[in-house]
Amino acid sequence: MCEKILTKALKPTTVRITRVSATGWTKQESPHEHSTQSFSPFHPRLRPGLTVLELTVVLFVLILLISVLFVGVSAYKTGTDRAACVMNIHSVQNAVRSYSNLNGLVPGQALATSEDLRGELVGPERFLEELSDCPSGGTYSDLGNRIPIAGELYLTCSLAGDRQHVPERVEPW
Repeated sequence: MCEKILTKALKPTTVRITRVSATGWTKQESPHEHSTQSFSPFHPRLRPGLTVLELTVVLFVLILLISVLFVGVSAYKTGTDRAACVMNIHSVQNAVRSYSNLNGLVPGQALATSEDLRGELVGPERFLEELSDCPSGGTYSDLGNRIPIAGELYLTCSLAGDRQHVPERVEPW
């Protein structure tokens, strides 16, 4: 074991000497070592930073991501507006059903001409404090003084085209 250590310690090392300077001998630089040259505009590979093409690609990707974000946010807003409108219709439908059950009215029956169903439903200390507007800007129309039959809505939204502001199922209402 001692022989192995001594052999390694006594093994000669070689250093290639290339030139003699005023300060003494210098070691040769290998071609793979980087020199410490200053950056020059005449050597484009040595300049730090991004090229115009790289900067354009980065900006394009950022703009693309932001546009996808805006599309997602607008779809979310549309969905929440639709859900709020359907909930308005549902709460009015529940109020009409509760009113008809309390007053012994059957579906399809019309109220007396002196009574106003909307006035009986909406107001302080009534079934609904106030009738909310459609969040998407639609307008509501009602059946007047008639209690809706099963599967019929008392209140409908003007944006009900293409099944947007219409509940999926109205039978249980």
